[in-house]
Amino acid sequence: MMSQPNFARRVADATHLQSQQSYDVLYLENLASIRWLTGFAGSVASAQIGSNGVELFVDSRYEEYANDLPAIQSGVAQLSIVRGGATADVVVQRVSNKAVGVEPSLAAASYVQLKESCRQVEIVKSHCVTTLRRVKDSYEISLTKQAVAIAEQAFLETLSAKCIGESERSFRRSLDAQMLRLGAEGFGFDTMVLSGKNAAQPHGQPSKKRIEKSELIIVDWGAQLDGYRSDTSRTVFQGRLSKEAQLLFEAITEIVEVVTSKIIPGTTYGEVMQAAYSVLARYDHEGTTLADYIAHPFGHNVGLEIHEYPFFSLNETREILEGELVAFEPAIYVPDVGGVRIENMVHATKNGAEVLNTLPNGIEIRA
Repeated sequence: MMSQPNFARRVADATHLQSQQSYDVLYLENLASIRWLTGFAGSVASAQIGSNGVELFVDSRYEEYANDLPAIQSGVAQLSIVRGGATADVVVQRVSNKAVGVEPSLAAASYVQLKESCRQVEIVKSHCVTTLRRVKDSYEISLTKQAVAIAEQAFLETLSAKCIGESERSFRRSLDAQMLRLGAEGFGFDTMVLSGKNAAQPHGQPSKKRIEKSELIIVDWGAQLDGYRSDTSRTVFQGRLSKEAQLLFEAITEIVEVVTSKIIPGTTYGEVMQAAYSVLARYDHEGTTLADYIAHPFGHNVGLEIHEYPFFSLNETREILEGELVAFEPAIYVPDVGGVRIENMVHATKNGAEVLNTLPNGIEIRA
């Protein structure tokens, strides 16, 4: 396992891939892509990839910090201080007068700025860096495994009979505090705790509602280490569940047990989603099937961003690549019943689907 990212390899791969494109340089504002290339973890920067490699642009606030980055110190990437701000038009005018590639995530304001200030420059959509970021190296996998371990331990230390009767918000505060205590530098995203009818909301906000016995409780949480994030969901309960709630649990558990093994190189994201859909289509609920209650894709790539492409949707034709790291999250939500979501992080390897999580799929809170 590498002790730090191999920025030289990343820059070389990005420069090689960029050289095969129809534009002169690739302009970046996405902070995750910039961090992946240079290690820069500040809040404002831009970068460009051209024939001479990678150049990082920051303003004077970050000059000392950026100069100390290993990628800059080693000469893997170059640093330029842009007085007055590294805005898109300033950077592009310095590096190209023909064609420039931009990531689809480029802010609309920056795109308009480019169109208005650099009228002679052709703007081309590019997926170069995001494509390279899909395949994780040993450093990234190791960090993510550590983040998963921290998140799971924090969850186990938070979950107890005492949570029955406390509010969703209180449970979230306790879980977040435990992750920080165990060494997380931050959270993978805003922790979600939803119970009872609230659990029928795919992405609701924790409320003052008190958690009660015999209801479904969805917890979606993750830890962050050196920018890399974990993403896990579990549905927990105490006491006897209704028949409807038991049906949801049974269906989602079957998907996890049967479909996870299909997350291997060469399988398309759509094929995985179709396999999950087929399971739900066999479960009846009030004259329809549970497949009719699908509310979102069943997962996504994870890395320096919590939601990275591709997603597990029925129409996604891209194949899973060896080395990709995904969050697989089959879920179903039924009004007035609640919801069940079980989410694991899975590493697609040549030997099969490696599940990074160790928590059981179904968790009952013991009295």
